[in-house]
Formats: sequence, C-alpha cells, structure tokens
Amino acid sequence: MDPYSIGYSGIAYKTADVATLPLQAADGNFVNANKRNAARGIYPLTRSLYVILNINPEQGPTDLQKEFLRFVYSREGQQIVEQVGYFPIDPAIAQQVLQQY
Repeated sequence: MDPYSIGYSGIAYKTADVATLPLQAADGNFVNANKRNAARGIYPLTRSLYVILNINPEQGPTDLQKEFLRFVYSREGQQIVEQVGYFPIDPAIAQQVLQQY
C-alpha cells in the first residue's frame, strides 16, 4: 500500500486508521466527511441506493417479493441497514411503501 495514495470509499466502510479530508461543496465551503453531514445532504459525495425488483407488470409482485419488501422497509430491516453503516430510509417513506404490501 502506498502511504501517499488517495482513494475514496463509502462512508459505511470508514475505519479509524483511515484519514478523511473535507471536500469543497458547490457553495465554496469545505465539508467534513462524516455521517451527520452525509445524512443532512451537505457532503458533496453522497448517493442513494435503491431496491429494484423484477416485478411482472401484469401479475404484480409475487408473495416472496412482497415479503421481501415488507422486511426491507420494516423497523427490523431498517435497523440492519443502519447496523451495516448505511442510512435508513425516512420512516414516513417506509410507511408509504409498507401500506402497498
């Protein structure tokens, strides 16, 4: 490993032995790489992750797909998302999805 190398990774994979540097946002301010700034949407290198299922448009989701979605958007599913270092979905949005299934 080159001690002078520069790389980037998701914030979920940050470890104590890796230094982070602030990045300059569009407004000119420098923003530290931390979960708070990423969650607030002010850190310039963030992205959303999506759950995509191949659902037959004529038949709708299968029972297994429905159960998967119910789990992913459940409180337990969102706790797992957070435990592995990602941000849980807004509870109001999760509730909207759960009402569909």
